[in-house]
Amino acid sequence: MNRFRKTGCSTHAVLAVAIATMAIACTDNGPPDDLFTAPDPEAPSRSGKPDPAPAPAPAPAPASPEEGPEPIPTDPPGDIPPTPGNVGGGLDASFGAGGKLLFATPVGASFVAVTPDARLVAASSNGNFVLDRYMSTGVADASFGAGGRITTDIGGNQDLARAAIFQGDGKMLVGGECSNGVRQMFCVARYHASGILDNAFDGDGKLMTYIPYDSGVTALATHPNGRIVAAGTLDDSLVSTTHLWAVSRYTAAGALDKTFDGDGIVGLDFPGFTGAPLATFAAADGSVLVAGSLTPNATPPRSRMAIFRLGANGVRDASFGANGRVIVEMGPQANEARALAVQSDGKIILLGNESAVGGGIVRLNVNGTVDAAYGLDGSVRDLPQAKWKTALFQPDGKLLVAGYATSSGTRDFVVARITTTGQPDPTFGAMGWVQTDFGRNEEPDQIRITASGKLLVIGRDTAARRVMAAQYEL
Repeated sequence: MNRFRKTGCSTHAVLAVAIATMAIACTDNGPPDDLFTAPDPEAPSRSGKPDPAPAPAPAPAPASPEEGPEPIPTDPPGDIPPTPGNVGGGLDASFGAGGKLLFATPVGASFVAVTPDARLVAASSNGNFVLDRYMSTGVADASFGAGGRITTDIGGNQDLARAAIFQGDGKMLVGGECSNGVRQMFCVARYHASGILDNAFDGDGKLMTYIPYDSGVTALATHPNGRIVAAGTLDDSLVSTTHLWAVSRYTAAGALDKTFDGDGIVGLDFPGFTGAPLATFAAADGSVLVAGSLTPNATPPRSRMAIFRLGANGVRDASFGANGRVIVEMGPQANEARALAVQSDGKIILLGNESAVGGGIVRLNVNGTVDAAYGLDGSVRDLPQAKWKTALFQPDGKLLVAGYATSSGTRDFVVARITTTGQPDPTFGAMGWVQTDFGRNEEPDQIRITASGKLLVIGRDTAARRVMAAQYEL
């Protein structure tokens, strides 16, 4: 049964707090309309793939005179070390060169990820998914695919990897947009730690899901029971000025989960807005959070942070915000939500950025209202003008966040630690944060606490074929 519905907005309610927070009430416009139910004669079935074609043999990673670890400038101007006496936030001298690692890759990475055992994966595309894995020394990992590289053809046309996460068993999920030459579709591949496709996932380790009009995965998450959530965009600009968010859920075996809104797919529509989901969280109770940005089709087109909560059945949770949706504005500039994390008590940490100003951290109560007891009236803004990208919790509940700040015209890593009450942790770095300069144009993508209790931050040079990592004491 196709339950992919349009939903619209009817009322606005404004919460007066130090940061302007606006919950927009939304109502269902009724039964599905033909935009979402009409079959596309040129499209494959929703859970199917294009006719299989012989897969080319994986090619070894191409040799390049630039590949491998590179020297890092000594005392670059962007470095801001910890306050003397603070161990937390100090670079781990046993990692790389004085705590930093910089190395070249054969092709530019669209994003990078950290494996559970602290190996580094750089994702790119040559028309297929391309994954290069490296040891923590920056040397290609010969145990992964052919010479450290895996190439996967999914749609038979143009495949672009957009997101990657790791399951508890170490298997890697990679999502993105894949084309069969007619439509761009949601696609996900699952790999064993060795880089081999996991045939227990949809029969051959990869799947494509057709949703009306062009679509693509931008964020992934897994429930503790192994079910997989993919969030992304659905572009129906051919018939309107709306870009919808789409959320699909799959069983651990890669089948659409029919307990999720009847067919495994939920559509979220915003008349008069465009935008994209950039983060998702799959809770143990089966509920799903999806966060990103919405931009009105107006002048000026100022975007806002948005977060939705869906129940385990895929229906918008009416106890959260206004009909399952909360919109947050940190300030008068354009806003976007880049990451989210959920505390053990269910409170939600939302990392956002405000253009030309910097990033902020907002905590929401379980019902979607701003938690005024956190930081200053619910937010943390007294940090450098960093744009936040990723976050995780320490075992003691403190929050670790990573992003970048612009210094002398280039981007540098910024890492901060926030207490459970929303204050920069004075025992970490310089009043709660550190800045690390590689002499490039670096931007972090993921962070992980290693088995040895260190904080590993991995990123890439957005202007060249470089991957960098820094490891910090906690």
